[in-house]
Amino acid sequence: MTSSDPKRDRADRLLAQMAALLDEDRMTREIDEPVDDALAEFERRGELVYSHRELHRAVGAFMQAIFESALPCPRKVSLSQAHDEAVALLEEGYRAVDGSGFDGAVKDAADPSQQGILLVLARLAEWIKRRERRMYVKCVTARHIDPSDWHTKCAMAEILLGRCRKYLPPQMQSWPPEQLADSIYELLRIDLDTDAQMRRAPMLVLNSAL
Repeated sequence: MTSSDPKRDRADRLLAQMAALLDEDRMTREIDEPVDDALAEFERRGELVYSHRELHRAVGAFMQAIFESALPCPRKVSLSQAHDEAVALLEEGYRAVDGSGFDGAVKDAADPSQQGILLVLARLAEWIKRRERRMYVKCVTARHIDPSDWHTKCAMAEILLGRCRKYLPPQMQSWPPEQLADSIYELLRIDLDTDAQMRRAPMLVLNSAL
């Protein structure tokens, strides 16, 4: 396969497009920061006094704000709809020392030794960000990897192996591109993470010298 091979050229373009879309700064700016801004608005209002009713009201209002200002396709929803979505997300992803799901959120909100309802909102915000990132990555791979034919996928794997082979487990370093053609996203993630670490290294050295 030569550098002028159209399959390799297409593979290069697809990888460059995905690298731009999966850039950590971009995902932080487009996914995390709008959610953090919505949470900060609730934190500015001050501590919320716990009651079961106030917890339900707060998670619904927070989720309503997320729908309206922090998602890729903002939309208005009723407080009731937002509340049901928030409860479903808490049930799905809330983890606490003394329980999980919505029951765990209730225990944390009622615990006077913790930050109460604001703690629950902060953890809900983190779960929303993780969920949105997963959906974003799924969309990027569905658009750039899934439609590609086998030869293009092999070319993508070959390019990525050239960049990050030494960072793979020893048993995988001798694998041919064809054996990793179904692991393009994982290879790209290794490549992007390694590149980010290398960019941070000079800054860490500089900071340690100050």
